[in-house]
Amino acid sequence: MRILVSGASGFVAGHLILFLESQGHTVFRLSRSAQGSKAIRWNVEQGTIDEDALERAAVEAVVHLAGENVVGVWTAAKKHAILTSRTHGTRLLCEALARLPNPPSLFISASGHSIYGSDTHGQQVDETSPRGAGFLADVTEAWEAAAEPIRAAGVRLVHMRIGAVLSPDGGMLGVLLLPFKLCLGGVLGDGTQSLAWISMKDMIRAIDFLLNHQGISGPVNMVSPNAVTNYEFTKTLGRVLGPAKFFLHVCMSMLINRHIPLEPAVFAKVRCSRKKIGGRLDGWTSQRRIEL
Repeated sequence: MRILVSGASGFVAGHLILFLESQGHTVFRLSRSAQGSKAIRWNVEQGTIDEDALERAAVEAVVHLAGENVVGVWTAAKKHAILTSRTHGTRLLCEALARLPNPPSLFISASGHSIYGSDTHGQQVDETSPRGAGFLADVTEAWEAAAEPIRAAGVRLVHMRIGAVLSPDGGMLGVLLLPFKLCLGGVLGDGTQSLAWISMKDMIRAIDFLLNHQGISGPVNMVSPNAVTNYEFTKTLGRVLGPAKFFLHVCMSMLINRHIPLEPAVFAKVRCSRKKIGGRLDGWTSQRRIEL
């Protein structure tokens, strides 16, 4: 299969491209600094994309993973980048693909489980649940709506509502490993917030599943069946990295939470299920251990 991947230098995309190429697929990279015969250039800020290169590539599927990282202090500029990198980039790409004489048959777009809001009040949500409230819920709704041109063109559209992707070489877990090893990690807030997570292995398996099963469209929650609280996650990570470190983590976290402004998503209390495809993927590695 000929597949276009955006956000090609990103955390998930790097793993995905290696996997797809190992399976014999031809992978094209959509990038601002594209180089090589299988690279296609675009610039979201300038609203440009190389449509001639898109047409020559003749891709059959697209996996759209580009977007500003939500991790960090939410200044006005940061929030603007979070929103526009998703909505402008998605609409730019979808409109260009929809204009092609032969558009791809499948468009898989990253999205977020944050569409369910910052607090589900103890209720478990699935793909049929209504959207919640908050900045990220607003962003995610607009993000998914930005893909409308590709759906209107008759292309199968999947929105991956992704939880925290866990792998020791990047993402949330990659950031946490060093502080925890130095006894500087800690419970955030009151520790009761739910962590909807998915291992990198399952993330890649799930994308592969979506590429090969034509009956699935619309929103798909990409999360483990085993959500944990921030307290449980922190305690487990502290125990794995060293049993004497956990109480130091808690003390340090009190200082961090009081003096360093963190994005509200850190304190979200969302219980999210993988109802739509969970039963169709046997042996999810998320039910087992992630090797550090």
